[in-house]
Amino acid sequence: MSLRAKATQEKAIVREELRKERWMPYAVLEQEEADILIDRIKKEAVPVMMNEPMKSLVKPLRLVALGVNQVAKLIEEQNVRVLVLSMDNSMQDMCHHIVVMAKQFEIPICVVPMSTSALGAIFNMKRVSVIGFRRVPSQADNETLQDALIQMRSIQDFVISKASTLNDILS
Repeated sequence: MSLRAKATQEKAIVREELRKERWMPYAVLEQEEADILIDRIKKEAVPVMMNEPMKSLVKPLRLVALGVNQVAKLIEEQNVRVLVLSMDNSMQDMCHHIVVMAKQFEIPICVVPMSTSALGAIFNMKRVSVIGFRRVPSQADNETLQDALIQMRSIQDFVISKASTLNDILS
């Protein structure tokens, strides 16, 4: 192997290592913790968002943002309370700015070891790489809506309690 080829190979290895570090400055949750977190979202948040009569009451509030574009807008509005991010290598470049913005605005992130299609299946979608939970209003006009807001706040508190830690490299 020539000196030039060897240097190119070493450069590619270093780039890949830097890319991995750049991509995920947060620790990935243990599988058991992630399963508990996703199960709670599936059993408590999804029924509030997708089943009537709650759906029609909660929909105008947009309590959950699904996908990179919606979550980025929510972060820019500084309305995000917590994020759940899929640890899928195919989404590295698309989600990097979400991670950077979350770190900048000190938004807790839960990095779950699952694919975007598995995360999307929870919401009956093909793929979801990131879920953003919007700050919940403190009061509501309707008692049913107030119950839904209390339940969503409880889920958000649980997700925040499971938030991934920031790796020492970039903190």
